[in-house]
Amino acid sequence: PTVSLIEGRDLNGEDSVAVCAHVETWMKAHIYTVLEPLFALVTDETLAGPVKDIALKIFEHTGIVSRAEVDAEIAQLDAEMRKVLRTKKVRLGPVLVFLPDLNKPVAVRLRALLWSLYNDAPLPAPSPRDGAMSAVVDVATANPNFYRAIGYPLYGPRVIRIDMLDRVINAVYDGSKEGKFQAEHKMAEWMGCPIADLYAILE
Repeated sequence: PTVSLIEGRDLNGEDSVAVCAHVETWMKAHIYTVLEPLFALVTDETLAGPVKDIALKIFEHTGIVSRAEVDAEIAQLDAEMRKVLRTKKVRLGPVLVFLPDLNKPVAVRLRALLWSLYNDAPLPAPSPRDGAMSAVVDVATANPNFYRAIGYPLYGPRVIRIDMLDRVINAVYDGSKEGKFQAEHKMAEWMGCPIADLYAILE
């Protein structure tokens, strides 16, 4: 985002252009620092081929992308390429591909703010409380694109922190037999939700 100074603000004699430039410099540094894992994907010139393509798509989606959108690139990965992605701390989940390091509250809040500014959405952005594993939202009004962009995809009546959701999805895959699986209470514990919500999420 760009910066503009509030009209009428007393700058104590400082040059307004210099003040604006200083704030812009601080803001860019703050964004790059908080979202460093994300920028590390697109500033590494050694990345190439499907690894670079996956990195760009993750960047474009603020750190989380549907696996279906990068399936073609994942199919081209060899063992060394997968190692490179692990080094960049990219998690290739069975449903979503994401950067776990962006689950930190400061990164969630910043992505919520940036997404809202870019999409001209109301502020303050409705991000979950810091560290929440999940949160109940009004499904009728909640924007699934917003919540996915900040690392809390919307499933059922809740938005769920991506690492906890990925943990549940993997448990489903690992425990399934002949196309069926058994829901377990620990899945609700991982997501911090009641059993009724767990079933709605799994559906």
